[in-house]
Amino acid sequence: MTPPPQSLLPDADVIIYAHKIKVWSVLKEKVRIVVPSVILHKEAIYSETDAEWTQIDLPGQVARGEIAEIGATTKEINEVLSKFDVVAREALHIGELEALALLLSGRAAGALFCSADKAAIQSLALLGLSEQGVSLEGVLRSVGLSRPLQHQYTESYFRRHIGIGKERRIKGEGLANKRLW
Repeated sequence: MTPPPQSLLPDADVIIYAHKIKVWSVLKEKVRIVVPSVILHKEAIYSETDAEWTQIDLPGQVARGEIAEIGATTKEINEVLSKFDVVAREALHIGELEALALLLSGRAAGALFCSADKAAIQSLALLGLSEQGVSLEGVLRSVGLSRPLQHQYTESYFRRHIGIGKERRIKGEGLANKRLW
């Protein structure tokens, strides 16, 4: 079994889904979770569980020391934006941009970005950061949890979109500067 990541940098979709399938509490116990500020305050607000909506209180979890918050500067976000062409930029949500900026700047060193959004996963590869990502399925397995997941949270989905992103990087697709050298 692969060891758990040193830290997990989850996208909003992963936080919401982890609440829905009731694994968030276990993840918090087993892995250090660092949430980008935009996701914490603006994106991961509610989850649907058992046919009703429940509030996700990430700020309260930060206050209790259960998870950590990390924010990127506008300079760091603009640095990521400068790497992509207009189509790739528009495919990303601000929380995903912030997570990518934190990885690219090195301020989230040791953290693995976890997303089920194909644009975010491919962007990770476009930036040459493929090894700094992980699927939710991979994280759950690393902490000894196994359960059926929607396809976009699986390792096969994640690997497929990392592969597409690597291919696009080689071709210069999605990049502002088509030359890698």
